Amino acid sequence: MSFEATHTSTVGREQQLLAIDSLLTKVTSRDGGSLLFSGEPGIGKSHLLRDAVARARSRSIRTISLRCSESDVNEPFALFSRLGALFDIPQPASFQSDTDRFRYGRQALDLIAERPSIILIDDLQWCDYLSSVAMLHLFDYGTGLGVGFLATTRLLDDFEDSGAITQIRTLSHLMEHVQLTGLSRLETSQLVSQATKAKLPLDLESSLQSLTNGNPFFLLEIARLESNIHSLTQIRIPRELESILDQRINLLKDDEDVISMAALLGLNGDKRILLLSLAFLGVEESVITDALIRAERIGLLTQKK
Repeated sequence: MSFEATHTSTVGREQQLLAIDSLLTKVTSRDGGSLLFSGEPGIGKSHLLRDAVARARSRSIRTISLRCSESDVNEPFALFSRLGALFDIPQPASFQSDTDRFRYGRQALDLIAERPSIILIDDLQWCDYLSSVAMLHLFDYGTGLGVGFLATTRLLDDFEDSGAITQIRTLSHLMEHVQLTGLSRLETSQLVSQATKAKLPLDLESSLQSLTNGNPFFLLEIARLESNIHSLTQIRIPRELESILDQRINLLKDDEDVISMAALLGLNGDKRILLLSLAFLGVEESVITDALIRAERIGLLTQKK
């Protein structure tokens, strides 16, 4: 299977595109609204933002694109400062007081609301604390002016619930929140076939979907790296995927015995065997149950359907 670098259209995200169109309709009618996409790295959040930009521009909606980065944590009010700079809003002598920060944020939103506009923020999980506080405080103000907000974030359960993450978690309850999951086997085949311009064998469809859990970025990376894939044994796992798995395993390092035993025995068989085996090792039943719930929630263990 030879790989040709080509643009791939959106696959398996029909409902998310409908949600974007619904938000843009609200922005056009000056009703305002919001949408938050969350998911693991590579699941397609940024791709949906690019789709949203194209769709917004086709409706003559102004798009204001911002991105948070890990370094923002050391730059107080970084996100709102960048937003204000786009509109040449003079910065106050200091952003130390809530009053100054909120006034600055309202000035930016007032200017943005002069015409139908949508603010797009990628990687919201890296937002600096002061901007996250201001965003939560000014959220209703902005949507009330008719401004649209579309943001992406990694899974918030992967982060400690403190600082900006606490604010973003609260904000996620105010926004229409859509968690992205992996592509199905058929969608996996459609995406890779679209990129490689070759039809995948049925057994390889299932192998790729199982290996990547339908993550679009990892699917395309595998297709790009492998010039002749014939079986799962020949597929190399991208370094980015290994890194994410390592991070998830570290989150569960205290549950290592439970997760290892569950992976060995499986989750679809007799749970009594799993419980008895772990109880023999001195693990309490409540600890076992909690560990399995956490592992399934972050995708390290799944039940076959």
